[in-house]
Amino acid sequence: MQRLGNIYEELCSYPNLALAFSKVQRGKRWREDMRDWSESLEVRLNRLGEELRRGEFRFGDYNVFQVHDPKERTIYAACIRERVIHHAVINVCGWRLENALIDDSYACRKGKGQLKAVERAEDFARQTPWCLKLDIKSYFDSIDQGILLEILRRKIKDGRMLALFEALLGSYSTKPGKGIPIGNLTSQYFANLYLDAFDRWAGERTGRKYVRYMDDMLVFGQRDDLRCLKADSARFLADRLRLTIKGGGSLQPVGHGVEFLGYRVFPGFRLLNHRSKIRYLRKSRLLDRLLAEGRCTEAHYQVRMTALTAFIKHADTFRWRGRG
Repeated sequence: MQRLGNIYEELCSYPNLALAFSKVQRGKRWREDMRDWSESLEVRLNRLGEELRRGEFRFGDYNVFQVHDPKERTIYAACIRERVIHHAVINVCGWRLENALIDDSYACRKGKGQLKAVERAEDFARQTPWCLKLDIKSYFDSIDQGILLEILRRKIKDGRMLALFEALLGSYSTKPGKGIPIGNLTSQYFANLYLDAFDRWAGERTGRKYVRYMDDMLVFGQRDDLRCLKADSARFLADRLRLTIKGGGSLQPVGHGVEFLGYRVFPGFRLLNHRSKIRYLRKSRLLDRLLAEGRCTEAHYQVRMTALTAFIKHADTFRWRGRG
């Protein structure tokens, strides 16, 4: 596939930066910092464009905070001007990085997503008796920046764009040359692309009975074949991508149910896993209490409960909810 070149001037253009800001602003127009940016938007975007053209733009202004949903993660949220650049980059080369991926990679992609990944896994569970479950230990923090840049060089040949990627990656590390921050738009694309070589290798080995959502991977097949693949996968990921499989991976009969993205997937149906049940009960009871105490409105309660139940409605939960 031909590499993408001569895109840096498009990145720096005012129309592209304006489009990027409109995406950053989406759903946040009410915020004071967004209103401030909007009032002097033309000046700010022209200044950004000039900094990019002169190679003077610097990354690294992060707002760092913790989330617990469901496990604890450290989020590095870029400031507005850096988020504009992240969106501007994806506007001009995101499609190139996206098109490089296999169909059965589902995270952070239009027309894909969590539910599609679970449905695909359920389809494979009907066809094969065993599943190999793999996920990467500290995935975002373990990505090798040098290997990632080499992967990007094979997709993009514009030298100034590659220099911008190098500056972006250099603004964050968990140890020298390691890690990309959770929270950046570009990190989602980079993390998807980083495992593409493994996607293709695993797919070829298993006749395409493979599904991935970011670093959660399921491979379906016969027990003996998957046992061999388990050891080979650990070697491939360590040698080619400097990654470690958490716990070495897990080989499971699909008839017992395979935990994936908050569900327990069986051939022909799915249940919530234990963690998702606990999470739903904890959050729904908190909302009930806030409503009873008058600390949230009916409208707010309805919005939050609708969002909360959107996840569980895709599993067989009728008997479980009846017991609750």
